[in-house]
Amino acid sequence: MKNIIKTFSLLTLIAVIPGAFAATSRVSMISKASPRLPSLAALVSANTSTTSTSGTISYMADIDCVNNYTECIKGADACGSDFSECPTNIALHAKMPNCLSVLAQCSSSGIASLFGTSSLAAITTPIKNDYGDITGYTYPSAGSALEQMVTASALANRLSKDQCVKKYTSCLHKDSVCGEDFELCTTDTEFKKQALSCDSVLARCQNDGKTELFGSTANAETLAPAAKTRIAEMIATGAQLAAVNTVSTCYKVADQCIMNACAKNPTHCLTGKNKKQVKIGDNIAEGKSTTVNSDDITSDTTSASDVKNFIKSACLDTIGTNKYCYATVAAENSGSNLKFSSEKIKSYTHLSEEEIEDVFENLYDARMRENLKKSIQDLADKFDAKAKDACVDTISTCAMRSCG
Repeated sequence: MKNIIKTFSLLTLIAVIPGAFAATSRVSMISKASPRLPSLAALVSANTSTTSTSGTISYMADIDCVNNYTECIKGADACGSDFSECPTNIALHAKMPNCLSVLAQCSSSGIASLFGTSSLAAITTPIKNDYGDITGYTYPSAGSALEQMVTASALANRLSKDQCVKKYTSCLHKDSVCGEDFELCTTDTEFKKQALSCDSVLARCQNDGKTELFGSTANAETLAPAAKTRIAEMIATGAQLAAVNTVSTCYKVADQCIMNACAKNPTHCLTGKNKKQVKIGDNIAEGKSTTVNSDDITSDTTSASDVKNFIKSACLDTIGTNKYCYATVAAENSGSNLKFSSEKIKSYTHLSEEEIEDVFENLYDARMRENLKKSIQDLADKFDAKAKDACVDTISTCAMRSCG
């Protein structure tokens, strides 16, 4: 296996990971004539028996598929040994990328045992509300192995009132959610968007805990805190602190949005990347099958303009309409160290398209410097390392199962 790694780069190795279940965006240099593992979509459609072989691939028996995937999804970096991190199917889907290499070795009937269907499109298609937020998934369906585990987790890992308040507020205070001082959640709208990251904790809370946090279970279900509740007070306090630290708040909003935009496929946020490689990363992230041959490779690479446009498509609204960023740019444009009250900042609500563009342009230029670029490169390095490990593990497991 070491010789394989020395001979082929990750660009080659990733071609053997089925497209819908790989975790990086490297381009294969394998020619059309070279044998390769098919995409998972092709794998599933061509294989319906519990133990079968297609070409050089030996699929796991259904019972091995269920057992091995269950073992993987219960890992410390996934749902945890007690499945406490996956009390909802949304939380489960967030952890599924950690076990893609295992699922890629399952037959269609094995996948159906886990999810209730072997349709990859159905498994990966989310249910969204009118705002585009993911509210759930149809699969795993009732009676499937994974659905039973999710349901059992929700029942076995319920939190008491005190535990609910402590764990949920702790989750909200993470830098990637509302921030230590709640500076990223200064309005109900901002809170509703950021708090989705803590759904797995809230799902474990019982009615008394939800009521303590939001005022009622109905408010908790819509992430709309009633007045004078714990969450409402945290939002109000965050707004006051954010007004005092306007520039710092704005920079945190901008940095977090950029990092979130780049996290799914970091190659979008790096210059000099082959555009075919970037496209493969998108297909993988979206659960689409990917086939790459040497004839498909283009010499076009990502430019600084490409990176900016990608981030702009994800963050124009978040950064451009942020009232703290508007205040920051206004102060910089005036050449003075302006101070803004919480009441004054609240008035910055209905910005024109030109103002929104101006705020984004200023903040993008100010923040996309060496420190943030290094953080993005770190994301890409981790992305590649994890994909390489998963690829090698898949090849090794398949080879041992095929050769005995």
